[in-house]
Amino acid sequence: RYRPKIARGDISYDAEHGEKDQSPYCQKIFRKRAFDAMNVAQLAENFRDWQRATRTFAGLAAYTGGTMTIGDESQAAERLAGSFVTANAFPLLRVTPALGRHFSEEDDRPGAPPVVILSDVVWRERYGADSSVIGQTVRLSGASVTVIGVMPPGFHFPLVANLWQPLAQAPALAGDARERRDVRTLDVFGRLRDGETLTRARAELQTLTAALAQAHPV
Repeated sequence: RYRPKIARGDISYDAEHGEKDQSPYCQKIFRKRAFDAMNVAQLAENFRDWQRATRTFAGLAAYTGGTMTIGDESQAAERLAGSFVTANAFPLLRVTPALGRHFSEEDDRPGAPPVVILSDVVWRERYGADSSVIGQTVRLSGASVTVIGVMPPGFHFPLVANLWQPLAQAPALAGDARERRDVRTLDVFGRLRDGETLTRARAELQTLTAALAQAHPV
């Protein structure tokens, strides 16, 4: 039976944007006091149940990786590492885009107009650090998407990503995948509520997961 694992660790990050004790690099290792991570992939539907039921976490966010191909009329297409994230992921990390905005809840809904956020590297190397890129339409993996933001220098969450889209646009969640409980597609991270402990968080998630397994056997 699956049991969620929670890991804690420290890594250094000199944040020019957001809190200095936060790190955007939080795939399986999180800054002290700030983050705790379920060290396994998780079901999309189970994740939503966790979000609704948790009392130990102030917030839970999810992401999944993928390769994206970005292209423009004036430049050759380029394949880059990307990530699909829930709308609350960047606010939960307490990292703010250097330009534009982060994803809204409306962006992260099936059928919403597709949008993308660029890394600082992509913004500088492909678009010459031109702030007018915000609001422009680019080709991303064959679709027309609108650029809504640029992240701060050095930000590549969860590890090496240079492009981000809302989780609802992830191919892995297309069709009925969002409601299925037999395919693990997401990595999940969260921020503990003030005064909560890892021990209580582990116990809560184990209880929730056991209840979900009983209610939805696969």
